[in-house]
Amino acid sequence: MRIALCQRRTYVENKQENIRETKEMLKRAMDGCNDVDLVMFPELSYGDVTNSRMAAEYAETMDGAYITLMRELAAQYKVNLIPGSFLEKAENGRYYNAMPFIDRQGKVLEKYQKIHLADLAGAKESAFVEAGKELKLVDTEFGKVGLMVCYDMRFPEQARSLTLAGADLICSVACWPMGRVLPPRLSHWDTLTKATALYNLTYFATCNCYGEVKGNYPFGCSRVVNPWGDVIADCSSGTKVTYADIDFEYQKWARQEIATLQNRRPDVYQL
Repeated sequence: MRIALCQRRTYVENKQENIRETKEMLKRAMDGCNDVDLVMFPELSYGDVTNSRMAAEYAETMDGAYITLMRELAAQYKVNLIPGSFLEKAENGRYYNAMPFIDRQGKVLEKYQKIHLADLAGAKESAFVEAGKELKLVDTEFGKVGLMVCYDMRFPEQARSLTLAGADLICSVACWPMGRVLPPRLSHWDTLTKATALYNLTYFATCNCYGEVKGNYPFGCSRVVNPWGDVIADCSSGTKVTYADIDFEYQKWARQEIATLQNRRPDVYQL
């Protein structure tokens, strides 16, 4: 299967500009390469928020105008779509950082609500965002896809649990780094993206923001890493689209060759 990563900035208080750029980049992704199966955008592509007032303004339900438009675009281009994430209204008056997976017919197959909230380096996501409580694995036309958001990547149990549950591909959307600008944590990004793929012998695709977002500077470097830990596509910096082909037969070979999933010893992992 073929995946396209649409790396772009998020305009904090400009919903219409975010929507315009998403529509433009989706068209560019579909025009730029044949047979694209899945298109991904970064975390909070609809707009990042800095306080509860903005959160209330931006938050929607899964039936709201934003996801309805994303469903229409997926159906129009006949492509599976992860439109980044958005603030979903929670029943308790707070919000989830929610990541939908939309199929070629415009149906929301699944949504993942970010479990690990970014309370680090000066950021406090939990001030108005509710933590999700469930891992999500989506049954798609090309296999099982595990869903993650940004800070989740620092918790290896999540990707491993998705892999053991049958993930053929893990997809993560991100706005990295947020919080204090220095150090930029590019080295962490490089190590963690490769390690997530290599430890789990799985393809790992992650789409990150690029450019200034409320005084922070996410550096892009959206990428796809293969089960051998090799980066096979990388956006580097800037607003751009990159593509990668996912070879599940190669993944089967890598899992047989290295055999860490088969040779696990969960019976001795607890002290």
